[in-house]
Amino acid sequence: MQEKESTFDSESYEKMQEKWRLSAMNLLSYRMRTRSELREKLIEKGAPEEMARAIVREMEALKYVDDTVYAENYIRAKQRRFGKWRIETELKRKGVADSAISGAYALLEEEREVLSEEAAASDILKRKVETLSVDRTQYAEDRLYRMKIQRKLYAFLSGRGFSAEIIRRVLDPDEFFDES
Repeated sequence: MQEKESTFDSESYEKMQEKWRLSAMNLLSYRMRTRSELREKLIEKGAPEEMARAIVREMEALKYVDDTVYAENYIRAKQRRFGKWRIETELKRKGVADSAISGAYALLEEEREVLSEEAAASDILKRKVETLSVDRTQYAEDRLYRMKIQRKLYAFLSGRGFSAEIIRRVLDPDEFFDES
């Protein structure tokens, strides 16, 4: 009699595992996810924590989940809009380990697919300056007005995740507001 119970428990466990495996594959069919995101999503849907961890390990073994690949794709997609600090912060928030982030950056640098932070900040700044309504005469003559515009641009780039050093290097206001 006990043999039947253990068989039933094993069958029940296998069915539950298959249910959560299919759920994980369904979640991954929509978009890439980090290990942490997948585990949290499975738990949110009602999977027991140990089952969620086991399914994530299985998906990782099948190469359906790979935090380094996720980080590479994320960096490629975001590097033209955000600085390295913000990208790294977002990846960490998504549960990607520091080693996976640095591995992704190393791979992209090796493939020469990562923009220099200075080039990215400069491109973003040029696009931002085009949208600003700046009185060029007042900018040229009024020191306080000039400082106000520079503070706005500094805050903008800082909010995009660029370091103070990078911002100072690219923030040459005379270059953006000349009379050409």
